[in-house]
Amino acid sequence: MPLPQLTAEDRASALTKANAVRRDRALLKEDLKKGRTDVATIVARADTDDIAGTMKVIDLLASLPGFAKVRAKTAMDELDIAETDGSAASGRTSGQPYLRASLNRTPRRAVI
Repeated sequence: MPLPQLTAEDRASALTKANAVRRDRALLKEDLKKGRTDVATIVARADTDDIAGTMKVIDLLASLPGFAKVRAKTAMDELDIAETDGSAASGRTSGQPYLRASLNRTPRRAVI
């Protein structure tokens, strides 16, 4: 299927919208890093908030203080969360909300 031809105005509008989403996602990550919000709050908002719902779990965990991509990946492996999962996708696609359940679960071994 060929891509639709967009006018210059349509491209500019899409670019503005994409930049706003990136800015909002960066603010959400900063709030998480600074301790102004927590993972449970973001996951609770994921079903209704497009920014929280489209955020990848790896990016969410890597935004935690003291975490980086490697530690986030290790935590996800321990909790059996796929690297491609979004924070809202697991509940809608499988019927079992992996991330919500994993917040209350103890990993097989310590990841911190």
